[in-house]
Amino acid sequence: MGTFYDATTNKTWAARKPTKLVGNPLLPTGTNGDTWDREKNGVSLAIEHGGLKKMWVFAYNETASAACTTYQYSNDGITWTKPNLGLISYDGDTNNNIVSLNQIIGIDWDAANNRFVGCACLWGGNTGVFIVASTDGVENWTLLKTLVLQNSGAAADYAEGNAIVILDDGTAIVGAISGHENPGMARQVYTWKSETSNLSGSWGEKTLAIPTNGIGDQCYTIGFHKPGNGLILGSVVRYNQDSGSGQFEYLPRAELWISRDGIAWTLLDDSWFTIGANGTWDDRVIFYFNGMITLGGNDTVYYSGGGENHATFPRDARIGAVETVGGILYETIPTFITPTLTQVGTNSRPSRRGVD
Repeated sequence: MGTFYDATTNKTWAARKPTKLVGNPLLPTGTNGDTWDREKNGVSLAIEHGGLKKMWVFAYNETASAACTTYQYSNDGITWTKPNLGLISYDGDTNNNIVSLNQIIGIDWDAANNRFVGCACLWGGNTGVFIVASTDGVENWTLLKTLVLQNSGAAADYAEGNAIVILDDGTAIVGAISGHENPGMARQVYTWKSETSNLSGSWGEKTLAIPTNGIGDQCYTIGFHKPGNGLILGSVVRYNQDSGSGQFEYLPRAELWISRDGIAWTLLDDSWFTIGANGTWDDRVIFYFNGMITLGGNDTVYYSGGGENHATFPRDARIGAVETVGGILYETIPTFITPTLTQVGTNSRPSRRGVD
């Protein structure tokens, strides 16, 4: 467990550990056989907006090699409804909750421009880091900006685990996972920051924000959460990979990082929460969680989990939640040294030794 001193507010912060909701998982995988959301690969955003709890999920059907982004809503954050949007055809049928056939893995609400902004890793059949937007988060997602991840090579501009957060001044931070500039393909977190609130305009250079610890302990996904006070929380899932077989020996854990500017990050907890016990629904995989909802006064983060490793298909990942009673962050209390009384002649006065 670590702490973070925020010079902007002159406060020091630490993090509480969450607990998993008793009712997990809250969203099962798709039913009726070969559905568009047979595998739920992660939460693109969970947010309170327009009087509802809303969630976007990056879903996948490995058998059909088909990815999409879906929308669902809830009144209480526990029971979720998948609306029949009728917008996009899947297997000849529009009776679904698909909002895009692109992989929009991270989404946030841009209040200044009254729109949802997303970060996709696959757009129009191309891989990369794509900034996209929609006024309602459902219809008419459009491309704003393409960020350069890697300029050359066989795997140029390949990224996964993307996340985005809109800051109070309207600028944005994007995070992406990539291992293609690192020996052994060990994945790590890169970030970009827009120079203005015009997200179609100029962005700063790519920055290595959170490095890998090698193939045996590399980053897999990044999610952003806004706890208030202008701070950003980053949830990074790390996992193990057997470099001999090339398969993922998951046993992952979620780290919790914190930042003021989205560029420099401090580790708060290297094991914020972990996979479930053997035999539970999330005993092999936890990944992909963005956004945060307050339920009963508690910070609640939704995540994807499953009982299969990365190489097992179908990967029937479900959506569950963890909650932190009293909020994720709390301000630490400085420790003061109490002066001791020292007898000097006939007078007693406090000694300042150990205080200066």
